[in-house]
Amino acid sequence: MINPSIAVLYRYDSVESQTRLLADTLFLIKDYEAALSTYRLIRDDFKSDKALLHYGSVQEMMALCIYHIDTYGRAKEIFS
Repeated sequence: MINPSIAVLYRYDSVESQTRLLADTLFLIKDYEAALSTYRLIRDDFKSDKALLHYGSVQEMMALCIYHIDTYGRAKEIFS
């Protein structure tokens, strides 16, 4: 049973959720440059709101985008 007292931080119709959906869609169609720039847009919003789960998942997707763009040249940036 779902607890009604738990508030949802980012509903499906929020700007952050829609931007994340756009970034995920760009990743799926293999436009990694555009996906990376879109993930960077929402990363700061999640960080400032202290939504650490969302922030961590965006960081992970950014690392995957960087990996697909340039596997060996940007390895240092991926691990940072």
